[in-house]
Amino acid sequence: MLKIHPLRPNSNVTVEQLIPFKATNLLEGSIHLIPSGTGGRDLISHQGEEVMYVLEGTLEVTVGSEKYILHEGDSVHIRSELPHGYHNPGPTPARALVVNTPPTF
Repeated sequence: MLKIHPLRPNSNVTVEQLIPFKATNLLEGSIHLIPSGTGGRDLISHQGEEVMYVLEGTLEVTVGSEKYILHEGDSVHIRSELPHGYHNPGPTPARALVVNTPPTF
């Protein structure tokens, strides 16, 4: 089931949960669908770490003061305490698999 990203409610990013949320889970997995020209430009931070793997499209990922351009098949590891966000600069929707620990939503 797709739902609006709870930490990015004004971004048009939708999320498909791969692991149903439980407070006792140690990790969380989801697929993020990011329409062209949208994303979470506002940086967020939270406890833990995460990995993002781009399934299709292009994403500009910001971690702290660093920016990375990721294409299909690229990934990035993020210490979630660092301010981070992503944006789809491409002409087509992007999809990314995101796994983080501990679960955040």
